[in-house]
Parts: sequence; C-alpha cells; structure tokens
Amino acid sequence: MTSWTAGRIVWDPETEEPPPPTPRPRRVAAELDGAGWREDVLDDDAPLPDDLSPEHRAFLERHLGRREDERGRHVVVRRLKVVRARLRGSGHREFYAFPSPDGDVRVLGRLSEEGRFTFAVGGAVVVALAVLTLLLLR
Repeated sequence: MTSWTAGRIVWDPETEEPPPPTPRPRRVAAELDGAGWREDVLDDDAPLPDDLSPEHRAFLERHLGRREDERGRHVVVRRLKVVRARLRGSGHREFYAFPSPDGDVRVLGRLSEEGRFTFAVGGAVVVALAVLTLLLLR
C-alpha cells in the first residue's frame, strides 16, 4: 500500500547565456537575426556537436561543467557560419555569406572599414576645400 501526502518538488532553473566566443560582424548584425541559425539541443550528458571548431568546443566546455546541485540539463547551442571575403578588384568592398532560413546562401556586400575611412577623409577634404574657397572669395 502506498500513501501519498501532498508534496511538491521544485527545481529552480538557472539560465545562463555566455557571450559568444567571436563577436557578430557589425556590418551585417541586423541581417543575421533572420538567418538560418542551426540549433542543437543537448539534454543531460549529450555530447557537443562534432563539427564545432576547437576554439568553440573549448569555450562551450568551460561553460557546461556539471554543478554539484544540478538535477537535469537542457542546453540549446545556436550557431551560424558566416564567411567574410574580400575579392581582388572589388575596391573597398567586403562580402558576407551565410545560410538563409530556406537553406540557400545569402551574400551581402558592404563597404570595408578601410573604405569607410577613405570616404570619410575624402568627404572631410571636400568640405575643407569648399570652406576655404568660400573664405577666399569674400
């Protein structure tokens, strides 16, 4: 015979979001939110995905150590491969390639950091010449 008196066991979940080991590229950060992120769900003692780079594996292993009061585990690893490329003859442009949600590869072109600096300096020179010309014509 089993007798049960009202009882309740509660485990408070702890949510931890460690920062990514590599920051998102700022130039395409908004577009990456709608990209084809891959999610791996790891419960209890599930191994890490095989295709992680050694740096990412070491980073995750540091954060996924067992705690002594841990009862269960549910980990979601979200990842997205982003490739940044600069083509010869493309001037100051760089290209970012990443998977889209439908499985295709999306490529976005952006002005490189050097290109932005060059255009900013060029703009400043044009403004300075315009001001100098106006001052000399008075």
